[in-house]
Amino acid sequence: MSAPLLSIVVPTEGRLREIRALVESVQKARSSLVSSPTGFGVPNDAIELLLVDSSEPLLDPSSISAWDPSWMRVYPGTRSVRQKRNSGADSARAAWVAFVDSDCVISPGYLAAVLAAISTRDVKAFAGKLEFSGSENFVWRAIKGSQLATPETQTEGDGEVNWCATANLIIERSLFVSLGGFDETLPFRLGGDDVDLGLRLQRRGQALQVLPRALVVHPKAPWSRLRGIIPRTWRWGRVEYHLGRRHRERLRFMPPFFTAAAMSFALASVIGAALTHHLALLLLPPLWMLLATVIATLLVGRGSEPFHDRYLAGSLSRLYHLGCAWEHIRAGSLRFVWQALILEDRLEALFPAEPLQCWSNLVAALLVALLGVAIVSR
Repeated sequence: MSAPLLSIVVPTEGRLREIRALVESVQKARSSLVSSPTGFGVPNDAIELLLVDSSEPLLDPSSISAWDPSWMRVYPGTRSVRQKRNSGADSARAAWVAFVDSDCVISPGYLAAVLAAISTRDVKAFAGKLEFSGSENFVWRAIKGSQLATPETQTEGDGEVNWCATANLIIERSLFVSLGGFDETLPFRLGGDDVDLGLRLQRRGQALQVLPRALVVHPKAPWSRLRGIIPRTWRWGRVEYHLGRRHRERLRFMPPFFTAAAMSFALASVIGAALTHHLALLLLPPLWMLLATVIATLLVGRGSEPFHDRYLAGSLSRLYHLGCAWEHIRAGSLRFVWQALILEDRLEALFPAEPLQCWSNLVAALLVALLGVAIVSR
């Protein structure tokens, strides 16, 4: 049997219903590809699908109606999503690998778009288009407003991007292997590996070219629950510290973030409480945090989303920065006060509302400081 042209690698654990939908979408895209004239002679065995699974017990593909063992396989993997992706790429027989998440589906024209691109363009890595689908609630709107969910807007239009979500990444296998794959030494079992790989590609002089017609659809539901998105946001913030250590060329001098102001205010409150013996001063930092977020919500995005959506968005952004600061402090570093990992050439593109955030912190600090003076003078 000849080697396929493209290997689709999917890390899995549980999610049987979602995997069934994904396999069916790949089957439909392959059938559409084989039955239509493509202009570059696609054989029946041009595609293979590899699931790298950490479920216990291992996924049984016989329960998936669209499963075809002639070009679909399941391999065991650890709980580390990075390891599963790397293991899938190692087992792939094709010269190109496409990474797709297990809760996504590919569009009917996905395979045709990818195969056309890799056969006609002098590019070694692509960022496929990613769209989110499903009903929206206030959590999803807050995530979008906080700019933590950027893959959708990132792959709009054409051009090149610094990194892309691993829900839709297409890369030449030899290049991926030469880069060492995804960095399995990053903390946690997922998070940050997409940014890390994109920045390592840039070091090689390679660019991720957006491929609009290679569409992958991601559900909004996993990003629409508070109990899931709060720990995820905290983890993303913590991972930024480790990305900064690996990509120091992307660290930039920054005006103080929310975390620097929070640390300064907390330190002043502790010192004030120790000197004056007014323990009520220790309540000022959380009060300042609440007030600063309220003021920022009033100033940022007025007339767009409802107040509570914007408030949650601001809170998530602050949680992200606090996670990054926490990881710095654990490592004995205070660099988060004046440094940040910047992925855009223009700071305004990444943090358009940062000046208003800084003013909000200052106004809240002045108001809470007056309250502190009132407490001490009683």
